[in-house]
Amino acid sequence: MNKPNYDWVRWDRMRWDFVNSLMKTVKAHSDATERLTCTNPKCCLGFIESFSNFGIEICRDDSGVPIRLDFMLSLYTLVKNKMQDGMVMVSDYLLYGNGHPLEGAMEVPMAVGEVIHSEYFSRGAQDHADVHFTQKPADEIRELLYAFVHLTFPNEWLLLNHKQNLANHHNSSVKDLPFGWDANARMAQLFEAAGYEAPLLSVKVVEDLISDEDGSYARTSHFSFDEDSDSWNAIAGYHLGLAMSDASLDRYWNDFPERPDAFVYSEHGNQAGTGMGFVFKSPTLFVSQQVWESGANGLWNRCTQSFNKHLASLLNESNSSDSAMVVFSDYREDAYIVSSVEESWDEYSPMSAVMGPLPKGFGIVGVWTNYEESRYTPHPLDDVIRANWSAEITACARYLKDCLEAVAENRRSFS
Repeated sequence: MNKPNYDWVRWDRMRWDFVNSLMKTVKAHSDATERLTCTNPKCCLGFIESFSNFGIEICRDDSGVPIRLDFMLSLYTLVKNKMQDGMVMVSDYLLYGNGHPLEGAMEVPMAVGEVIHSEYFSRGAQDHADVHFTQKPADEIRELLYAFVHLTFPNEWLLLNHKQNLANHHNSSVKDLPFGWDANARMAQLFEAAGYEAPLLSVKVVEDLISDEDGSYARTSHFSFDEDSDSWNAIAGYHLGLAMSDASLDRYWNDFPERPDAFVYSEHGNQAGTGMGFVFKSPTLFVSQQVWESGANGLWNRCTQSFNKHLASLLNESNSSDSAMVVFSDYREDAYIVSSVEESWDEYSPMSAVMGPLPKGFGIVGVWTNYEESRYTPHPLDDVIRANWSAEITACARYLKDCLEAVAENRRSFS
């Protein structure tokens, strides 16, 4: 029998402390800059010192002037839309609030609108038995602020931020490879410094992420360079293209069922140049991207931007019963989609162009490279997008279309 989990008690206590400190700071200062910078122990110091517990920081403009409260930049890839909506209200109240949180608001973000129009906040007190009945305006202000703070800092966010703080403490005293949120932040920073787009990672992947010191390799525990282990090979996408036994669509889909969220980024060089690649898997999606560019970043950035736009959100939050796998490699000239949606299967697709075996219950949606034109004509990717067989297939088709268009543009520029 599972024991009840009471972790929420801590997170509730932290959120109420945040609300109380927020109201105390607003009451103590009328100037927005003072509210963001005051370190007086009698009013604001404890509030500012608590920011790290919530994964937030004070943002400044180019001249160093504090302008708003926001999530830490290194963690921003893990922030969900509803949390951003809540942060708008929390930051605005800290800067400009002076009474009711909605005073002067002409419009609010969507998730905030759902809160204020909920039955609890919109029905009013019919009698003293109503759960929302209060004779003190301050109580309603505190409750509404708490609702916004809860929207901004859900339990899972506070738990992950707590783990990251523990990891930071560990890494400050022990020389070790970056892991968790530190590994994610380091990888993103190194990508940016080199002029490359970093793939957006899901929360579950970040929790299990480890990277090397120079950022050329990051992985979850599913991947290893140990050829004698049961892990997947850590050279992302490379062995899949070679049809190696340690990397097949079937293995990628069915291995490690207890840990379905996986990621690896790696670089690999040979006589053809240097390859960059990542493999990303969730319970309903698999993506393998491999780009061999020898110094140019245009193709990688186009493909990764499309991944971030169309696929990253599904890898982070997908609850679909439909599944899809997409493979792109400019080096191996791979571009295909397979799925569990039988309606989407193209019976004429050449299996020779897909590195099987396929997972049970999967079929080929289409193959857009490495086929004999005299024997096969794939459906246009626009037709696959319009068919909208599932959110996963549509996103894969949009991603693959962007990648193939970028390849075509590169070839035209060199011809």
